[in-house]
Amino acid sequence: MNKYLKIIFIALIVIFSLLLLSPFISLILPQRLTNRTYYRLLYSVIIDKEAPGNLNDEEKILKLFNYVVRHEFAQGLPYECKPAESLIYGEAYCDFQARTLNSLLGAAGIKS
Repeated sequence: MNKYLKIIFIALIVIFSLLLLSPFISLILPQRLTNRTYYRLLYSVIIDKEAPGNLNDEEKILKLFNYVVRHEFAQGLPYECKPAESLIYGEAYCDFQARTLNSLLGAAGIKS
């Protein structure tokens, strides 16, 4: 019985340590992996705020489309960037607005 308690205690310490150190571990991970995590989090927050509740797919598409139109403007020279970056900077032309909308819809579980 003591052997099982010792294993459980060690497992809890390891789990707690990983949770405590996870922000520092993310600094060590490759930037591509951490960026993907932040982008997914960004998409989740946008979807939760713009298309909350039990909306059907059509309503979600319209709300997310309106969000992209309101937050991305064609300004400056076109440049290559990721969909989340165009949301952050607020600059995008029509093809990048479509990529951003497609990424948001994919994160919302709508196939596009």
